[in-house]
Amino acid sequence: MLDIRKPIAWLHIVLGIMLAAYGYTGGAADLRPVGIMPVNVNVVWGIVMLLFGVIMLSIVTLAEVQAKIDSEKSLTETSGES
Repeated sequence: MLDIRKPIAWLHIVLGIMLAAYGYTGGAADLRPVGIMPVNVNVVWGIVMLLFGVIMLSIVTLAEVQAKIDSEKSLTETSGES
């Protein structure tokens, strides 16, 4: 079965790294808010996207592991009944 969460997670991870790197290297220096925070907005949102991607990827991995455990459990239960 196709799980769309994994490619979306990797998309957020890659774009988050790219956005944070772009902001860190000084791209679009005018996106630095005065007085609010001394960090470029691209760095902050790049890190947010990266964290979202990592969380999503961990959820997908846990779901895959749980599905594998459930399938093995159902196989052992059906073979035990015979």
